[in-house]
Amino acid sequence: MELLSVKRVASGFELTRIQDEAMRLALSMGYYDIPKRVTLDELALRSGVSKATLNLILRRGQKKIISERLN
Repeated sequence: MELLSVKRVASGFELTRIQDEAMRLALSMGYYDIPKRVTLDELALRSGVSKATLNLILRRGQKKIISERLN
C-alpha cells in the first residue's frame, strides 16, 4: 500500500467567524470571569449587535465547544 494524500477531516466542531470573534472578545473583556468584569449589555454595545443576538451567538458557540469536549 502507498499513502497518496492526507486530508484534514472536520469533526463537526467549527465555530463560525462571528462566534469565534464574539467569544474571544467576551473572554478578553472578562465576561467569563467570576465575578464578571463586563456585562452582556456592555459586550453587545462593543460588538454592535443587540443583547439578544449576542446572547444567541455566545450560547451557540459555547454549546459547540461543550458538546465537542463531552462527546
